Amino acid sequence: MASKLIKHLKYCIANDPSLSVLGHQWGFDEQLIPKALQNIGTLYSDYSLHDESHSKQILVNIERILGEDRIKLLTATDTWLLLEAAYWHDIGMVVTRDQFDHACNSTDFWEFLEQIKENPNHPLHELCQGFNFETKQWSIQSSLPFTLVQNFKGLFSEWFRKQHTQLSSEIVKSPWEKANLTSPRTELIPNRLFLLLGKICESHGGTFENLISDSFPYKEVGIGTEDCHPRYIASLLRLGDLLDIDDNRFCPVMMKVSGDSRSDLSKIHEYKHRAIRHFRLDSELIEIECECSNKDLELGIDSYLEATNWFKWLEEELKNQMTHWTKIAPNRELGLLPTLGRVNVKFTDKDYFIPEESRPEFGIDIKKAMNILQDLYTDQFVCIRELLQNSVDSTYIKIFIDNDEKWNDSLSIEQLKSLLDAYRIKISIKDISEGDSLKLKLSIVDKGVGISLNDFSHMMKIGGSKNNKIKNKIVNNMPKILQPSGTFGIGFQSVFLLSNKVVFLTKSSVSDEKLQVDMYNPLGDKQGLCTFKYVRERISYGTTLEVELTFNEAEMEDNKKLSVNGNFDGLPLSDRFIFDSKSMIKANVIQKINEFKKHSLVPIDVDIDDIVNDFIDIGVENEEQIDWKLINYKGDLYRFSIIPSYD
Repeated sequence: MASKLIKHLKYCIANDPSLSVLGHQWGFDEQLIPKALQNIGTLYSDYSLHDESHSKQILVNIERILGEDRIKLLTATDTWLLLEAAYWHDIGMVVTRDQFDHACNSTDFWEFLEQIKENPNHPLHELCQGFNFETKQWSIQSSLPFTLVQNFKGLFSEWFRKQHTQLSSEIVKSPWEKANLTSPRTELIPNRLFLLLGKICESHGGTFENLISDSFPYKEVGIGTEDCHPRYIASLLRLGDLLDIDDNRFCPVMMKVSGDSRSDLSKIHEYKHRAIRHFRLDSELIEIECECSNKDLELGIDSYLEATNWFKWLEEELKNQMTHWTKIAPNRELGLLPTLGRVNVKFTDKDYFIPEESRPEFGIDIKKAMNILQDLYTDQFVCIRELLQNSVDSTYIKIFIDNDEKWNDSLSIEQLKSLLDAYRIKISIKDISEGDSLKLKLSIVDKGVGISLNDFSHMMKIGGSKNNKIKNKIVNNMPKILQPSGTFGIGFQSVFLLSNKVVFLTKSSVSDEKLQVDMYNPLGDKQGLCTFKYVRERISYGTTLEVELTFNEAEMEDNKKLSVNGNFDGLPLSDRFIFDSKSMIKANVIQKINEFKKHSLVPIDVDIDDIVNDFIDIGVENEEQIDWKLINYKGDLYRFSIIPSYD
């Protein structure tokens, strides 16, 4: 209970009776608002608690941030605004029947449904398949009515959650009209202060830029001779809300009612809160430690990511407020915010681990980097060359380590080829397409130097490989002909233009470590996370890389240019296949590999049998009877013909 703030408000009123109207208003709202907040669970049954317990905890957090001495420096109007804002700020999560009706008939909601319908990865994708966008009617068959109801609750909670701060502001301004709340609105408290209260509530989910803008007042006239400070109150509300992170935010009874079929997002947030192991909050220091784990590896990873994002958000909020504190705090006597101390998020699993010293990710402005990649690599097949080059570079280092004493200026090309032949790279490609999209599984196996945990720590930063002292020491002693062509970095990231995850199975000849490493797309759900697993089985030195590549057929169709030409002289017979966008993609993949293979000193064995089955050779004996056409694709000429096929 926020006893210190309430006690201070009563003290101010006792010393200035003109402030009693604030006490009366708070007395009503303290009883009325919690009853309304109880209805949030009707729609948001999978969410953390947003009832009175959440409001009280926010106030307790603010009391801890301020400390008893600084609470006494608050004006009565500021204290009243804090109490009211903590109770009102989530009232927009109470959704009325009128709001449901309005949503179901709004074009914005229909666009929201269409976005989900077009996103096969969205958990409500299947539900939205039942919505007819022409008739605006639902057509759904379900053998489990409770699951259907739960899915619709998930749909509407996602829709209204994004608007709840604005809805809270509207209810504060007109509680009876919007929610049948009988919170008094009289001339005894200027309506201006209720408008400010609504603005403060709305700000808890808004941008920091808006908080310190001219549209958000720093100081206002309060009740009687007092001033109030809306920007300061809003800042404390934002921090108090962010710091409600302890492991009791979810009601176990509500979770039991929802059952195991509740959304993964709900489970992720619950496990994030359950992971709290240490929490210090006072006027001097904030410390938090989490230990994320789960028998479901994906949920464990996602809760780790969610906790990491939450604390980054907290760190950013504290940094922003401290930087602009003179524009926020009413006076110097109120002091500064507490310092953010030790904030650690650990991931524990019996097999997988994430290094504790830092969250492993590609440490750059990810969106900017991916935009650069898209500009640099207009050819969507370029990642194949980048992946192969990494394997070749690793092989060169391994060859040098194994044959250091053999290197001299008189080494012939034949001798070099003989050495290289023992380090052949193997490539295989399989078609694993599902549905209309073409998906190829690429596997590259090398006998190179392998990748150690230290190597990965450098790889996870763009250009970080150049700071890898252990590997650089080896490379600097290598003959020029074998030195790697570059550093592992932004070129490798081109693979994430086509894939969400890259898997490495590797054994390092430098550290003897055996690792399985999953690297995730920086713009995907896992946000560039890398998970590690020590491998117990016996494996050879080197690296096996596996990645599933999903290709953009529409882009290929746009680039396809057909031209009929009767002159076929000089065209190789190997160009005979029935031509479509999938075949074109496969042909380009093969072409990229063959081009690289042709110029590589390291021998490369290629297994592409699985993807050439639909390249139909019609036979030399039928050559003259075929109606050939010519295609010009990016400067290369291909012959094709459409021929009948009989079972």
